[in-house]
Amino acid sequence: MIRKKTFLIVLLSFALSLSVLAQTAPSQTAYVKGKKFFDEGNYTEAMNSFLKSVDADSANINAHYMLGESYYKLKMNTKALGSYNKAYDLIVKQEKKTALSDDVAAVRDRSGKKIMELDELSKDCAPAQKEYAKKLLKVLEKSRKANKTAFSIELCREIISLDPQSEDAKKAYKELAGKAFEEPDSTQGQAKPPVAAKSEKVEARKLFNGTDIEGWASSSPDSWKVDGSEIVGQSVFGGMTFLAHKENAYKNCYKLIIKMKAESAVTKAGVVFGIRDDAVKFFAASINENGDFFLQEINRDGEVKQIQKAQVEGVKKQDWNEMALIITADTVRIDVNNIKILEAPSAIDIECLVGIMVSNGTVSFSSVAIEPIE
Repeated sequence: MIRKKTFLIVLLSFALSLSVLAQTAPSQTAYVKGKKFFDEGNYTEAMNSFLKSVDADSANINAHYMLGESYYKLKMNTKALGSYNKAYDLIVKQEKKTALSDDVAAVRDRSGKKIMELDELSKDCAPAQKEYAKKLLKVLEKSRKANKTAFSIELCREIISLDPQSEDAKKAYKELAGKAFEEPDSTQGQAKPPVAAKSEKVEARKLFNGTDIEGWASSSPDSWKVDGSEIVGQSVFGGMTFLAHKENAYKNCYKLIIKMKAESAVTKAGVVFGIRDDAVKFFAASINENGDFFLQEINRDGEVKQIQKAQVEGVKKQDWNEMALIITADTVRIDVNNIKILEAPSAIDIECLVGIMVSNGTVSFSSVAIEPIE
């Protein structure tokens, strides 16, 4: 009888071992492939392999950490933060049960450093974002008085995303939506899936004729020229130069599309546009090849104030990138390579100008076009 019980225990232990092996073997296989891709500099394939690894075994610490490293290399910082946090949490749980090996302790320390680095990066624009949130509260007040309920709810969401402590926005949301605002699930550290830009049926009108910059103006005309069939703009490091189209008839609603290629990873390029709220304001939206996105406000004295900074996925290096500025009756939206980067509710009338900008180097623009949106 004792021998039979012992045999059953051994059999159950063996079955359990097979079950664990069946779970970890595919995870380890995918991890090894991912590590090979990562060492070769193929970070996209590495990311895909590490995703398969953590899907097969959610407790694979090294796979979570290397997934974070892959995201980090691809400038997908929000997702990287989630993976580093997952690796760190798994190690802390393990540490409570048993002493850590030197390798696991090293992964814990590296994960902790990356978490602190990305946390600090996300705080860089916090003061400016809170200031912008205060401005949007005034827009929210006007919108509510005009009984624009759906638009007001979207405004509340935008304000809370900029300033999570905004009790005024949360109160307004509850009154408008009939329920308390629910914080997004931050445990995964994942960004929302990018939304592809909607293609418009209306034919675009070319603002650049491919031969000269007639119809354009700049306060620094020597910084702009036409080379072949491309507009080329040049700015000193730390400076910024604009080329604005002279036509001022652009109102809601339109879509400005540019194609651009920068000379270096730190060179910024993008669009400029003017808007009317209580007064006329000017903004610049730009990217660099490192995947950084900047939204800046420019006053009439040329002073630049950063409103928002974010990470962009899918920016091409040493190649053409496309940026679209999309204006509707109540939103301002920026797309990069058909991926939505920013969408801010706005109760403003678009006016004054549209144009292109360069900072920190030289940029070529092969196409600048505008189309109305029905």
